[in-house]
Amino acid sequence: MTRRSSSGRDTRSPIPETGSRWRFAAGQSWSLCVALGLVVRTQTLAGLPEPTVNAIFGNCGTIASYRVSGQDAEELVREFGVSGAGTRTAEQWMDLIVPAAELQNLPDYKMYLRTLVDGAPRDPERVKAFPPLSPIGHGPAQRQTRRERVTRTSLERFGRDRAQVEAELNRFLSAA
Repeated sequence: MTRRSSSGRDTRSPIPETGSRWRFAAGQSWSLCVALGLVVRTQTLAGLPEPTVNAIFGNCGTIASYRVSGQDAEELVREFGVSGAGTRTAEQWMDLIVPAAELQNLPDYKMYLRTLVDGAPRDPERVKAFPPLSPIGHGPAQRQTRRERVTRTSLERFGRDRAQVEAELNRFLSAA
């Protein structure tokens, strides 16, 4: 295993971690040695143990947040930077303030994103995301084509000539 002190960051190979129960707090020091990339997503922050939440926010470089609950909004406001509570210092005057109410009321496909650039955090930005892609053959134009194809196939398999059906009905009804 490569030790952090013996190699530079560029020589470490990234290791993607996929697992639902990885002990983040315990593996934190190990993850720094091997440039671990970890994506954490959860329904609410309350579903994670507090040491895990602290370890995640203490080590993450990028935070992306769609519409969240009030409790999660309060937590994320602190992580996005200046909360707007209290007086602002001269250094904080130009910082973007993301109110908790705005995190709770984001429209569909909008999110706040905070990233690191050259190791320094940037102000959070409101970003428009793309809506989910529809599966191939399920768009509006394909839906009509698909409907026509189903109708045509159904007529070919189960349809009969109208004159033939009427003749059979007349023969059946006259016999009764």
